[in-house]
Amino acid sequence: MAYDLYQVLELTQDATEKEIKAAFFRLVRKYTPEDHPEKFKEIRKAYETLRDPKARANYDAMEQSGEAIEQLVVEAREHEEKKNWEEAVRCYKRIVALAPGLDWAWNALGLCYSYQEDYPNANKIFTRLTARAGDVAVYWYNYGWINMDLFNKSEHSGYLSLARKMFEKAHELEPFNSTYPLDIARTYLDSKDYSQALTYVNKAIAINQETNFQDMDAYLVKSMIYIGQGQPERVVSIADEVLAAPGGDLEFYKYAAYRLAAYGYEFYKSRRY
Repeated sequence: MAYDLYQVLELTQDATEKEIKAAFFRLVRKYTPEDHPEKFKEIRKAYETLRDPKARANYDAMEQSGEAIEQLVVEAREHEEKKNWEEAVRCYKRIVALAPGLDWAWNALGLCYSYQEDYPNANKIFTRLTARAGDVAVYWYNYGWINMDLFNKSEHSGYLSLARKMFEKAHELEPFNSTYPLDIARTYLDSKDYSQALTYVNKAIAINQETNFQDMDAYLVKSMIYIGQGQPERVVSIADEVLAAPGGDLEFYKYAAYRLAAYGYEFYKSRRY
C-alpha cells in the first residue's frame, strides 16, 4: 500500500508491540502537536489502532482480502489526506460491502462520517461496532470522541456524560493505557468538576511507571485544572512535578520545557497569568 498505519509509524507489518510503542514515542518527539498537529493526529491514530491486538488483527485482515479492497483503501487514504470525507465514506462503504467482518473498516467509516459531521450515521456505526466488538477499547474511545465533538458543538451535557461513559469503558478494558483516564479527566474539566478531573489526571500519570511523552498531556490538563480552580500560581509547580517524576531523561525534559513554555506564553498573551 502507498499509505498505511505501519508506514505512518515507519514500521513493517511484523513489528512487535514493543517496537510499535517505541516508534510512537520517537515520532511524537519529532512531530509535536504544536508544530505538526495533522501529522501528530496521524501518528496517534496509527498507534491507537496498532497497539490494540484485536484492532490490529482486523486491520491486518485487509491484506488477505484481495486487490480490490487494497485499492479502495489506497483511494480512501488519499481522500482522507485531502479531507475529502464524502469520497472516503464511499470507499469505506464499498470495503465493508465486500468484507463486512472488517471491524477496522467500519471504524474508519464511522470516523469519516463524524468528520463529515454526519453524526446520525456515525452513531449508528459505532453503536453496532461496540455491540459486536465491545472488547476493543479503541472503538469505545473513538465513539467517546464523537460525543465530545457533539458536546463541543452544542454544549449539551448529555453528550459529555455519554463521552465519559465510553472513555470509562475503554479504561475498564485497558487499565494500563493512560490515554483513557486522561480523557475522562477532560470530561470532568469541561463540567467544571475540578476535583474529579484532578483525580483522573493523577491516575493517568501514575499508570506509567516511568515518565514518558504522553505524560505531558496530563501535566498540561493539570495546569488547566489549576486555572479553572482559580489557582494559576500552582501552574508553576508543574515544572517541579515533571522534574521529580521517575524515568525522565534529557530529551523528555527538553520536550517538557518546550511545551510548558509554549503553554505559559499562551497564558501570558491572554492575560490569564
